[in-house]
Amino acid sequence: MEQQELLLRAVEIFDDLKIPYMVTGSFAVNFYGIPRTTHDVDFVVQLRSADANRLAQEFPADFYADPEMIRQAVEQQFMFNIIDPTSGLKIDFWILKRDAYDPERFRRRRAQVAFGRTISMPSPEDVILSKLLWYKEAQTDKHLNDARGVWALQKDSMDRAYLRLWAAKLGVENWLEQLETS
Repeated sequence: MEQQELLLRAVEIFDDLKIPYMVTGSFAVNFYGIPRTTHDVDFVVQLRSADANRLAQEFPADFYADPEMIRQAVEQQFMFNIIDPTSGLKIDFWILKRDAYDPERFRRRRAQVAFGRTISMPSPEDVILSKLLWYKEAQTDKHLNDARGVWALQKDSMDRAYLRLWAAKLGVENWLEQLETS
């Protein structure tokens, strides 16, 4: 199974199970910015513990999908993954947090057409803010480069007031200023 197939299969499962989601990570970066290679598929999902069995059962039997791991991730507001053992590809599922920012970016998600299907995606502003947050945490250049790529292609249509407001709240305003002046 290829990454695109895996992403589309997960979207189909979310739609069938009525699980709210949005694609994040490098697929969102590639949609709005400068494409780069990726090794996994990332989603933010709004799950309940009761969804664990149904979600795990929807993936092929040979996939590693542990309902108990899913329940724990929901309870701890962390992440879990489901792995295709044949290809080694994985889906990272990030549970929607109950902080100030995550529900806001989830509320702002948009229906976009990608790979011939309507997919729930974050706004480009939220892709940038999320990448700046990851850079703040990990100091890994790929996150800053991802934010730069989205900025370069989307800056003319950005909601800059929203970007500045949340950059200040999230403590990433210095990196946003670097993007704005580059």
